[in-house]
Amino acid sequence: WSSSPQVQANFASNLLVAFLFPVARDGLSDLLGDAWGMSALFATFGAVAVYALYFVHRHVPETKGMSLEAIERFLAGEESAASMRSPLISSGA
Repeated sequence: WSSSPQVQANFASNLLVAFLFPVARDGLSDLLGDAWGMSALFATFGAVAVYALYFVHRHVPETKGMSLEAIERFLAGEESAASMRSPLISSGA
């Protein structure tokens, strides 16, 4: 039960991409031509994926090896990022 919202969000995202892909493909193909339209469409999806990687790297803390209590303290703001000893979060050294 606990992963139900995540699974629904994943299905909704996939459904959105599946429905928008043909519309975007046809629109960009009419605007730029067949070869450039598909290239622009895949470049757009690629740019979104690169931004998603940047966002996760920048804003999602690494919690591997941490107890649930330590994660809760960090997310509540009671513990600093430097005390997490994460390879993704630099301590300014």
